[in-house]
Amino acid sequence: MAPCLPTELLKMIVDEVPTEELGNIRAASQTFCALATPRLFRTLRVTSTLESADSLANVVRSPEVAPYVKEVVFCNRGAAADGRVVPVEGDPRPGDIDSAIIDALGDAFSLIHELPSLRSLTLTFWHPDWPHQPAATAATADDDEGGIDGYMFLPKEILTAITDSSEMLSQKLRALTINNLMAYNDPSQYTTQFGRLFANLESVRLTVVSSNDPSFIDDMEEAIWDNFWSDFISGTVLRSLEDLPSGSLTSLTLHNPHHLYEPPVFVPWSDVTLPLLSSLSLLGFDFEGIPYLEDFIVRHAGTLVRLELLHCVMETDREPHMDEAMLAQLIEDSEHRSWVSVWDTLALEMTVLMELVVEDAPFDGPYEPGPDAPLVVRYREAQIPHHPLSFDDEDEDVRALDRFRAVVKSRGGVA
Repeated sequence: MAPCLPTELLKMIVDEVPTEELGNIRAASQTFCALATPRLFRTLRVTSTLESADSLANVVRSPEVAPYVKEVVFCNRGAAADGRVVPVEGDPRPGDIDSAIIDALGDAFSLIHELPSLRSLTLTFWHPDWPHQPAATAATADDDEGGIDGYMFLPKEILTAITDSSEMLSQKLRALTINNLMAYNDPSQYTTQFGRLFANLESVRLTVVSSNDPSFIDDMEEAIWDNFWSDFISGTVLRSLEDLPSGSLTSLTLHNPHHLYEPPVFVPWSDVTLPLLSSLSLLGFDFEGIPYLEDFIVRHAGTLVRLELLHCVMETDREPHMDEAMLAQLIEDSEHRSWVSVWDTLALEMTVLMELVVEDAPFDGPYEPGPDAPLVVRYREAQIPHHPLSFDDEDEDVRALDRFRAVVKSRGGVA
């Protein structure tokens, strides 16, 4: 029987129904189907199963529901929505997926450019939980489908699929998020064609992780890491964003959560300008080692209303023979910068900033949100994560950050 209530009232009722119940509501009648369909298919969630891949392809090919899809969100089995590793009972490597599923997902993602209303794409891949996952379960030399490359096959397949249709996707996408983008040596993956995806974006979020266990670090692995940041992040992503004719980017997030190698130093902070940038989030960057990073922030002082600095460092190198006293003397002799100069400069220059987030993190693994705390100066030993170093002016750093926060709060902001 057809509903007797006015359509406007029925829509208000449907709008209050939990998302997981919309399928049942949609099946109740033609009227409810028409009212529930736009909301039910607004965000299309995909995971690493054959059924999910088939469902994505079917939705794209359906003229009844495809026009309502505005966002596609892929989350690999074993990964949380923000990219963190989620244990899967009985499966230590949920990122290793059957080749039939990989092929099906690649085929499905090669179609998403046909979604007429698509505006947002989120890709969250699985990665080993370095350094917590034992090497025995993370790599096996004789396993061609799994092992150290097993969890790379699916990201490569999906990224290749969207790259092949990047010109058409770029006309639709306004937001792109890639969590657990692995740095590996495959220049063919990151080309000018891939850069076209960024042509009209307003929001970009990239979380870059290592493709290898820190216990396997060598010169070749570190070179791959450096080349990835210089060739892809610098040469493809930032240059593509800077070349936007409309200067449309408003939000940029670059996260380096593993801290396995030197924080990225090849990003061309000295000459990149994003004229509408209002939100910037950086994780794992070195304010001592990266030229012009502070200048990049200040250059956007007239537009940035939100600044987030997570587990960023003032870093210096420690030779194996150095004890704490020798390291402290090295810092003093080299006129090591302190956070005081950074905080005081930003407090003076960031005249429209309304939200400031500064957090430190544990020193022995990937970043995890913790209590709000000032960043500290750190030293680095070969193949060992960052460690804190206390010295006389650390209290000065804290006071300078408090002054910066006070300035933001004085204009009604949050800090």
